[in-house]
Formats: sequence, C-alpha cells, structure tokens
Amino acid sequence: MKQLWIVVLSCAGCASSPRDDERVDRPPTAAVARPPAPPREFHPWSEAASPSWLGPPDPALREQIIDSTGRLSSGDFAEYARAARRLVEIGRPAIPVLGSFGDLGPEEEGARGLARLVLAPIFARLPSPELGLWMEAPHATTRAAAARAAGLGPHPEHAHRLVDLLEDEDRGVRREAIVALRRLSKRFLGYRPDDSPERRAKAVDLWRKHWGGG
Repeated sequence: MKQLWIVVLSCAGCASSPRDDERVDRPPTAAVARPPAPPREFHPWSEAASPSWLGPPDPALREQIIDSTGRLSSGDFAEYARAARRLVEIGRPAIPVLGSFGDLGPEEEGARGLARLVLAPIFARLPSPELGLWMEAPHATTRAAAARAAGLGPHPEHAHRLVDLLEDEDRGVRREAIVALRRLSKRFLGYRPDDSPERRAKAVDLWRKHWGGG
C-alpha cells in the first residue's frame, strides 16, 4: 500500500509541474491583447498638448518620454514593465504624452488601458489643486485619470469640476466622473453615462443642486 501511495503522489506532482509556457515568471502569451506598437514619433511634443503652466521638458527627457510611451504597447512584458516604471518615475512631465497615447485607443482597450495603468500612480502623487487643472486637459485619457484620482483621494473640493465632466463628450470621462461623485457623496441621483443627452442633462441638474451649484 505504501508503494502505491508513493506512485500516486509522484504522478500527481508531475502533472502539476508547470510546462515551460506556463511558468509564473513569464507573462501569458495571449492573456492580454496589446495593440500594435505605434511609430515612435506618434506624438512629437507640442505646446497645444501640454498646459501652459507645465511647459515642455528638456530635449533629452522629451525623447525618453516619447520612447518609453511607445514601448508600452510592446508585446514583450519585460519591456513594457521597464517603460511603465520609467514613466512613473518621470511623473508629471509624462502626462500629456500619455494622454495623447491613450486617446489612440477606445476607452479601456489597447492604448487607453495601458496609459491608464501608468497614469494612476502618477496622479496619486499630485497635490489636490493640480488635479483640477488636469481635468481640463485636451486629452480624454488625461481628464478621465484626473477624475478617477479625485474620487480616490478623496478630494471633495473637486466635486463641481466632476459635475462638469458629466457632460464631457467622451464616455470614459463621464464614467470616471460619476464613479468619483458617487464615491464622494454616497449618492446615485440617476445619472448613467450611456443615457441620452436629454436624460443625462436632467441628472446633471440634480448633481449641481446636490453640490449647491443649481
């Protein structure tokens, strides 16, 4: 009987041993669909993409930001992780380019999802007054990330700006704004980001009244 148990346990151990393509120290090959890498010059730095108070970085840092952002869409997980860590280290100056990169993809998929993962820790470190400025950024990805950070802070002082974002043209921005407002107020008030403009407008009026703006 002892010999039988030894054989069974030995076989069970062999069956549970990970195959070479299932090792935990390497990412699954098809777990996350990544978009094809855009050209490294996908977004040359432009004053229009950056708030005037931020200003462009020095040329060397500019190249690092553009190169690292382009590598976020790499199919190689190690390359992606290195690029993401570098952008988080750079912080604030990387936000406009990440916003531009994120707007290449739809909401949670592809480029926008990758940019959102990097923007979250960057925004978490920013002072509250600056979050309000980024909510007016030209890129939807940036506005959405700023709204999310305001809700997680929590930063109720940005409630009025979040209410304004409920009327944003981008669905992803509207969704992050309402999630933040519900987190801050513990209320629902009937707003849904996918409703018609008319129904959204009625709910927005309720939110303005709730925060004393209507």
